[in-house]
Amino acid sequence: MRRELYQMNPNRFFVPSFLNTISENTEEGFRNIISEPSPGILTFDMLQPDFCRMLLDEVGNIENWLHETRFRIMRPNTMNAYGAVLDDFGLEIMLAKLMEDFILHMSTIFFPEVGGATLDSHHGYIVEYGKDRDDHLGH
Repeated sequence: MRRELYQMNPNRFFVPSFLNTISENTEEGFRNIISEPSPGILTFDMLQPDFCRMLLDEVGNIENWLHETRFRIMRPNTMNAYGAVLDDFGLEIMLAKLMEDFILHMSTIFFPEVGGATLDSHHGYIVEYGKDRDDHLGH
């Protein structure tokens, strides 16, 4: 179990450019780190590679436990057979803090018409694609 995943540690989770931009909290700052390859699709560096590896390791541990115990879980949506809802494994507090302290800054600027600063829930999940796994989004 990777206990450090279950509490928000911004310096460990996020790349410095993202943390600096959150700290500045200006539209110009966000626009400097964000690309918009299609309208409404925003891309930017956010997560540290070590955090991503830690999260994938934890999901692997959970998947192994599920396999060993033959415990069945709810998948993220009806389109994926391989994946996990992160709240189901204790990450809901960390994800709520992620939304409140970091994502709301961006959604206020870029998505005011769909909630912006009033977002109050999340659906965090991870999906596995690959050979012998899901190979596309829909069925």
